[in-house]
Amino acid sequence: MVNLGDTFLNLNPGSPQHLWVVASNRTEDHRYVIFNLTTKRPGCDLSCEVQTGEHPFVTRDSVVAYERGQLVAITTIRRMQDLGFYQAMEPVSLHLLRRIQEGALISEHTLNKLRDLIRLSLRRHS
Repeated sequence: MVNLGDTFLNLNPGSPQHLWVVASNRTEDHRYVIFNLTTKRPGCDLSCEVQTGEHPFVTRDSVVAYERGQLVAITTIRRMQDLGFYQAMEPVSLHLLRRIQEGALISEHTLNKLRDLIRLSLRRHS
């Protein structure tokens, strides 16, 4: 089961080890919007900054990489779990989740389709 605010690592050897955050409720076709956190660097999108310690995995100042946002199917997540490529981590706080979602709405890098699903999730939980 996947819930809004859940986080995970993709342990696929070909993938960088970033923390992924489930940022939307499940869609009617059983998909979720996910974004990953990455180290804050000069010139990066600052729509949502995450400070060291805001999540146990975050050990240096980070940002949400909205340009890497994805709509992922629950079947994909289950397959990752079956293959041992999915490592569940502690969920983000409600405060951090809201900041991630609000950042998705203002970032010029968020795909419109993902932005619409984030808006829908925010309306459900207002």
